[in-house]
Amino acid sequence: MDHAVTPGTDRRQEARLQAADIARIDRVRLRPGREVRLVDLSSPGVALESRMALAPGTDVSLSFEGRGWRRTITARVGGCHVVVLDSTRGLVYRSGLRLAEDVLVGMREVVTQRVEDARSKTA
Repeated sequence: MDHAVTPGTDRRQEARLQAADIARIDRVRLRPGREVRLVDLSSPGVALESRMALAPGTDVSLSFEGRGWRRTITARVGGCHVVVLDSTRGLVYRSGLRLAEDVLVGMREVVTQRVEDARSKTA
């Protein structure tokens, strides 16, 4: 069986929500308090950008924050690569993380509805 992946191929099986589509999340921090930028989110995972490389296979704690709420969860780093390298911004890394089960408790209805909306736009 051929497992070659064409560059640019999206192998994800779940619809992803862009950060701008998730109004309830104002900030994401990587413990012990380093702010990261949320790229997108789905029920099994999250893509983040940060100024530090995250080692694949390691577990990290992420704190999702919104108006009047905070949820800290464990995630496992699946991969990390450089997305920006320039003299003003320096290095910026993008990491894909697999979230702990039931991390979206309390937000599940919002995320599910947004995922369904995203799927209907692409259909």
